[in-house]
Amino acid sequence: MTMQRVVAVGEREKILPFKSLGLDLEYADSMEELARVMEKMAHNPDISLVVVSEDLVSGHPDVVSVFREMVRAPIVVLPSHLGSGGTSMTEIGKMVKRAIGVEIIEGGRS
Repeated sequence: MTMQRVVAVGEREKILPFKSLGLDLEYADSMEELARVMEKMAHNPDISLVVVSEDLVSGHPDVVSVFREMVRAPIVVLPSHLGSGGTSMTEIGKMVKRAIGVEIIEGGRS
């Protein structure tokens, strides 16, 4: 049995703290690099969770939904140490609504 992995994706300086928590890191500074990383992870059955830096996907509201279709593992958008711009709460709301069928977190509209 292989060990399941949790992977943080984003700009190097913003995701480096996740390494101290035991997460694997995949660096992406642009949407093109994010697409390449997601494509690579889509074919890796050992990945159990993907954490994406909010800074990387803010301004691209549908990109996380597209990647959720590609990657088997759940994708969570988390704010960096710089704080949240609201994208992370919107994405968490979408995940909750998709899981239970009810919008209980404002911003979960899909």
